[in-house]
Amino acid sequence: MSSMEKRYEIVPQMREYDRMGVEWMPYLMFFHPPGYVSPVVNTDERGFRVSYKGEEKITTPLQSADSSANLIVGGSVAFGIGATNDRKTLPSILNTETEDVWLNFGGRAFSSTQEYLLFLFYHCQLSKIKRIVIVSGMNSLSIIYLSQNYTKEIGSFFNWNLFERAMQEACEPQLSLKRKILGTILRPVLGNRIDYASIPKGQLLASVFGGRQMDERACENAKQLNRISENYGEKKDDLLQVMNRDILHWKLIADKLGIELYYFLQPLANWVQRKNSPEENTLFSILDSLESNVWNVLRDYMGLDQYEWFRGKLGEICASHSVPFFDLNEALSDRVFDEKWLFVDRVHLTDEGNQVVANMIKEKVAQ
Repeated sequence: MSSMEKRYEIVPQMREYDRMGVEWMPYLMFFHPPGYVSPVVNTDERGFRVSYKGEEKITTPLQSADSSANLIVGGSVAFGIGATNDRKTLPSILNTETEDVWLNFGGRAFSSTQEYLLFLFYHCQLSKIKRIVIVSGMNSLSIIYLSQNYTKEIGSFFNWNLFERAMQEACEPQLSLKRKILGTILRPVLGNRIDYASIPKGQLLASVFGGRQMDERACENAKQLNRISENYGEKKDDLLQVMNRDILHWKLIADKLGIELYYFLQPLANWVQRKNSPEENTLFSILDSLESNVWNVLRDYMGLDQYEWFRGKLGEICASHSVPFFDLNEALSDRVFDEKWLFVDRVHLTDEGNQVVANMIKEKVAQ
């Protein structure tokens, strides 16, 4: 049995999340496929995950023009990866346990900027928004290790290389057959730094046969998708600038629209000081055995020193903009949670984990 099959045997719902796929979207880059139907996860006609309030299915936008809503914003934890069905996500649990309506505004693999852009595109279709609860942080932090592409002003996003490759190919419709063949052969080695449509033949040959230095650069480019960024330390200040900008924008629009805004730093198994459950230890061991930079980064680069730095800086940013900040890692570091099965991997939560986090959100913001 493969490692992934062992994982699916313990958490069978993860098979459905892994095969769900994405839909390419303008500006957002990608989102969930609209109208997705399965026993585990379902989306509405716009790609938002549905939630429930009793027997009523809640979609975005709200059907009633008179209804007010609260939003759970964030990445895959807000979306609910790990939940066994749509009723076990944070918004659905809060719908059950409070009088308010809660909508799922989570986006799988979204950075802090994509989370904000998603809100910009769709908030006008909601009649009244009461609260925005951001449950996030990990995607924006981990992307500085996983992406070779990071800009000071914009940051980065998952799947950057896929878009770069697709755009390069889209801009070469007039290539001769020979150049198309050369581009197909050479792009995996030389990457997209060469304009295959117009580069002179001599320069193209020099790029291919340019000696040891070019060979080394080509090898590095070929390995780009399969190595952890080596200059992640230099990106930390850039990360903080991006997150400061995004939280500032959240605060500006929340104040303008009269919305209560809260930020919850999402939990990471490495950062929660409790005894893992036997199931968690087994799952972490399975994922650590895979050849995956995502799991390697979470295992090797997200220790307690990283936690103290990130939590402190993020808390300072939120305080500077008068945004209430809560650390779910600190809240879960209670002996009462020892050996409780809260995580399906180091990031995503079980049904019980979602219930615990929903209770904490309810305690802090939904009095």
